[in-house]
Amino acid sequence: MIRQISEKDSGAVAEVHGRCFGSGWSERCFRDLLTQDVYIGFADVDNDTVRGFVLIQIVLDEAEMITFCVLPEFRSCGLGRSILTELTVYLAHRRVKKIFLEASEGNLRAIRLYESLGFERISRRSDYYRAEQKSKDALVMLLRLLP
Repeated sequence: MIRQISEKDSGAVAEVHGRCFGSGWSERCFRDLLTQDVYIGFADVDNDTVRGFVLIQIVLDEAEMITFCVLPEFRSCGLGRSILTELTVYLAHRRVKKIFLEASEGNLRAIRLYESLGFERISRRSDYYRAEQKSKDALVMLLRLLP
């Protein structure tokens, strides 16, 4: 079931984030974000277990995807697509016109998902992601929801 998340879900989403990214954000970080009106999140939850989630920031009629992750054992089964579809429906109802995101150029699975949902590449940020003395560019992507 996909549902909106709140600060009460901070521990669960921090755990998922850590499993997906290695050095994930803390529970406190998520709690601080989710108590602010400009941050909205959606998660796929099964038997009280968060399997994936997205967190966005909304400013006026634009949104930016802050983070998005799905546990490895639940990837490639449509779960991420379902979360993002729920998000876009919600944002369209809120009259948000555009969603922006950054994706690592090496994350081909995510890029293919975003493009299949209508996101287009609009820019590149050089050396945006840095890990273990390697850096990767970020692709800046945009989805236009409303004219």
